[in-house]
Amino acid sequence: MYDKLCISFKDIKEKIPQAIDAYSSPNRDIVVVVLPKTIEFYKIKNQRLSEKIGEIKTGKNDKIIMLEWAEGSFSQVWRENFIKNNSAEELNINKN
Repeated sequence: MYDKLCISFKDIKEKIPQAIDAYSSPNRDIVVVVLPKTIEFYKIKNQRLSEKIGEIKTGKNDKIIMLEWAEGSFSQVWRENFIKNNSAEELNINKN
């Protein structure tokens, strides 16, 4: 059930023609869109792509090897470990 995109890729391509791939959150409120030089984050409203809420620039040789979602207390544990061990950058995303 988590392998399905909650909005159609066709709708994503209409708004973001250069999109290569996309991943939606299990609770269907965020879509991660992969582009040639960035990864962008969008809110979902009424089963449609809404406003862009963040982006990460990617390098020429960067590859996505895994995408994992966490909720509840696991979110804080993952956040702390990624920042501590991987020099990860924290994105401030307003979910309102």
